[in-house]
Amino acid sequence: MINLAPTAPVDDIIFSSVESVSMTVSWDEVPCNGRNGPITGYYLTYTDITSNTSYTVNITRGDNRMYNLTGLIPYTNYTVSIIPYNYNMNGPARQKIQLTAESIPGAISDLRHARPPTEIFIVWDPPTIPNGIITVYEIRYRESTSTGPYNITNTTNTQYSIVGLIPITSYAIGVRAYTSIGPGEWTNKEYTTIEIPVIETFSITKFNSTAVRAEWRFVSGASHYTVYYESTSSSSRKKRQVETGMRVFPGDTTEGLIGGLDPNLNYLFSISISFNVNGIIYEGERTQPIPPGKSEITTLQVLQ
Repeated sequence: MINLAPTAPVDDIIFSSVESVSMTVSWDEVPCNGRNGPITGYYLTYTDITSNTSYTVNITRGDNRMYNLTGLIPYTNYTVSIIPYNYNMNGPARQKIQLTAESIPGAISDLRHARPPTEIFIVWDPPTIPNGIITVYEIRYRESTSTGPYNITNTTNTQYSIVGLIPITSYAIGVRAYTSIGPGEWTNKEYTTIEIPVIETFSITKFNSTAVRAEWRFVSGASHYTVYYESTSSSSRKKRQVETGMRVFPGDTTEGLIGGLDPNLNYLFSISISFNVNGIIYEGERTQPIPPGKSEITTLQVLQ
């Protein structure tokens, strides 16, 4: 008797118990008119489509038409191919594709930041092993020395600005990703907000005999600016700081007039930045005092 290779593939491939890392594959028999003798076994090959990595299993019993695949990668398409054979003669293959189920994601990567005085801006990369579709990122933060509950927030972006923080304070910050199955691991870092900076550019211009114009560089997030002034008598060296005062200007301004000055006195002016954090005002250092018509060599400039 001459044995011929099967001329027909298995009738159908069925997937069941599809999990994130395993699934069961079963298949129907080769139709009778395509067997050309008894089916003595099957070659089952499954291929990770993403990496093009294949594994082949030799199933040596023709009546065994079920196999459990394990060690799979979550949320990955696999091509499963079944080849029937009569002894050593292979028949045609039948293929089918199946996607494994989602799992919890891996950790996010490359968490980095920028640090204004009352804000920490964080940026991160999605998990290198997402194990599904990332639905949201969860962010938690609190002062590093705190044992109380974390502040929790969510975003669908890969960046977030944590605002309302205290200057020169260390914060514990964590980020984790979610799929439909649940959350992955936290990626945790500690960051410290910076000191409120001294204004880089500040100038005083004489407006008239009793007023000056103050100008400064805008600082994002500032609640207000305070311009301080102090005077010394132009006629008596014994009399120092005969007048002091200040003017407060809103945080969205970059200039303001200071009037009601005594034309007989010489004045020095300085400025500070303040931030409002949950109703508490945090004020930075003042600039070095400068008079109208003079300029500082470093970062301060006075206009004539």
